[in-house]
Amino acid sequence: MPDKILIIDDSIENRQLLLRTLGKAGYEVVEAGDGKEGLTRAGELFPDLILLDIVMPELDGYQVCEAMKQDQRTADIPVIFLSANTGTKDKIKGLELGGVDYIIKPFDRGEVLARVQTQLKIRKLTKELMQANLELHKNNIELEEANAAITRLMRTDPLTGLANRRYFLEVLENIMSLARRHRTPLSLIMADLDYFKTVNDTYGHVGGDQVLKDFGGLLKKHCRREDLAVRFGGEEFIVALPLTDLPGAMICAEKIRLGLEEMKWKQIKSTVTGSFGVSQFHPEDTPESFIERADKALYQAKAAGRNRVMNG
Repeated sequence: MPDKILIIDDSIENRQLLLRTLGKAGYEVVEAGDGKEGLTRAGELFPDLILLDIVMPELDGYQVCEAMKQDQRTADIPVIFLSANTGTKDKIKGLELGGVDYIIKPFDRGEVLARVQTQLKIRKLTKELMQANLELHKNNIELEEANAAITRLMRTDPLTGLANRRYFLEVLENIMSLARRHRTPLSLIMADLDYFKTVNDTYGHVGGDQVLKDFGGLLKKHCRREDLAVRFGGEEFIVALPLTDLPGAMICAEKIRLGLEEMKWKQIKSTVTGSFGVSQFHPEDTPESFIERADKALYQAKAAGRNRVMNG
């Protein structure tokens, strides 16, 4: 489609001259005989360019331009002022009001075409740039969402929906650093499902997976927002409990143990239990030593007969 140009000029002779010049160049040309009509047509047609006479009755070109720039629908339409006045102040005023160029009367047809072509090229390139920026913004958002989804997948155990071992080991040192800096308590609960191989052998991996998934749900139920529940590997789980001392972690572990013991499954008719080891953070701890104490307590619970909570 040809570019659409609106001429706003109270002079019939000027409009006819511009109509012939621009029409021969292949543009679609629309005219308005005064400022009021020009505002109406601009709001109806949304032309690609406006040629605007300055000296007109009732509404002059400056007033028309100012009104268009205040209207979001027409604010971005480029305006070339037309005037017989060659004064610098008039040109500056037109540009300050949002005009993009200034053509002096009487018109030189070659100059008119050159200035019109230049402004239409600028407008086209501006639209293309805006569209490219929108596409880039959209692509960036999609890329950010994809990266976030990948990150979530990398941090999450797909069966239970809990954090995975890799993520836990990445963040544990930061959790410990905060506890060390602010001198706040921090505890770990390590849990292992008792005789889980028997569950798998008896009920198959479908039954075993259901136990793991439901136990993950039980951990979430007993976790606060600041806690971190993790599937550490196989049937082994860890819960990090910021702002929780050893007695508080023991109580939490006992609630989880009892909840597991009371759970019922459709496929599994026997009771499933778990053994739990609890450790409290010491300022001199490394991630390895902190986890190791909870792990030793867990094995003490296993050695003592399973289905119990021990601390280390």
